[in-house]
Amino acid sequence: MKGAQWGGRDSQGEWKPYALPVPSPLFAWPWNPLAAAKDLLQGLWPYNLIYIALAVISWLYLTPSLETTKYFAAGWIAQIYLRNVALLTLVAGALHFWLYVLKRQGKQFKYNDDWLAQGDSQFLFGNQTWDNIFWSLTSGCFFWTAYEAVTLWAFSNQIIPYVDFREHPIYCILMFWVVMYFRYVHFYFIHRAAHWKPLFNLSHYLHHKNINVGPWSGLSMDPIEHLLYFSSVLLHWILPSSPIHAIFHLLHGGLSPALGHAGFHRLVAGREKSLNSDAYFHYLHHKHFNVNFGVQEAPLDWWFNTYNDGSTESHKALQDAISKKNEALVTSCADRPLVDGWLEVCPSNDLGREKAHRFDYDQRSYALYRTADNQVYASDGFCTHGNEHLAEGRVKGTIIECAKHHGTFDVRDGAPIRLPVCVGLKTYPVRERDGKLWVNVSAAGGSGVTHAAVTHQFRVISNHNVATYIKE
Repeated sequence: MKGAQWGGRDSQGEWKPYALPVPSPLFAWPWNPLAAAKDLLQGLWPYNLIYIALAVISWLYLTPSLETTKYFAAGWIAQIYLRNVALLTLVAGALHFWLYVLKRQGKQFKYNDDWLAQGDSQFLFGNQTWDNIFWSLTSGCFFWTAYEAVTLWAFSNQIIPYVDFREHPIYCILMFWVVMYFRYVHFYFIHRAAHWKPLFNLSHYLHHKNINVGPWSGLSMDPIEHLLYFSSVLLHWILPSSPIHAIFHLLHGGLSPALGHAGFHRLVAGREKSLNSDAYFHYLHHKHFNVNFGVQEAPLDWWFNTYNDGSTESHKALQDAISKKNEALVTSCADRPLVDGWLEVCPSNDLGREKAHRFDYDQRSYALYRTADNQVYASDGFCTHGNEHLAEGRVKGTIIECAKHHGTFDVRDGAPIRLPVCVGLKTYPVRERDGKLWVNVSAAGGSGVTHAAVTHQFRVISNHNVATYIKE
């Protein structure tokens, strides 16, 4: 299948769609009722209809009766847990197997040009996929099951309001839309709260280790985040509904992130057929961090000015905001003495997890980074490609992404990771002592030193069919 009609790769190797995210017509003004109704119906096809069907099948054949759930027991709770594990493995596992194991569509429609990380110590087992599977099937399915078990128990004991499908079919059908849009709103506000610095450092950082996302990344979260994420099902403790609605609510929360983190814009289903994954909006969140906290179906990111549609204008606005924020984080060390090569830079508390800090000394500029696991590293300050200061970029796990062209380096050794950067950074030893961060600016090492020491000799074989690559 030819993907050129949908989008293409930019100079950094990232695939970008031509049709950028726009707000749902349901919330557009002036309001068009026909467009809004069409959007509501299109919002069901095909994925939400699949989730509804799975919820109905789960309720009819894979869930204990309300008579059984009237009393808590390990047996029926374990049955629900194993069912949820099976459903998640079916959806996330199938997507991963097709896209990342068989690689049946290669990198066609894949946003990030890299495959998922292997041999990376920031992930459990040194493997991004196995790390994501672990957190999804343990903590993720545990809290999914816990909320479901308590909610079914409450239905059984008539603690929460119950509506029968046979008596109120129209209300119950409309309730599926209520569940979806309540989830979208709940997700936005819970997600924004998760980016509050103390909560991010405590919990949400684990999810954001996934810069280059895959299907299993969607539910890969810390237990605290799972507790908050699945709490949206408490809607059914207030609003009259059926157990099918509650099961659909939790199933939607458990399964839809796999598609939203697939990493591909479209899923190729045949030689000339493909399905939209609706993943680009959230992919931009993992790429830029402080944008697109919600989903494209709800207008909250547009209303609260946190949206980024991937356009040049959105990127410039983001860059201006980052630059303004980082202006206050520059430390001048010009008047500070060296102690055996060590320079006192700043208080430890000035550098939060997954944050960068600029400091200048002796007509040179440097950058400090604190990773998600609280390790601190230092390197030369400017990107070796675009001459942009790295303190204005994003720290994601052990990666620093340049804000200008999105090339990345490993902060541990300065090694270039993603194009367009191809020359490494010099790195410097860091230590924390008495609540201060110290950098040994006299002991340069890392990829930048190694690269400078290597020389190559080339000879011309042919000057025909040579493709050029122009860098700024």
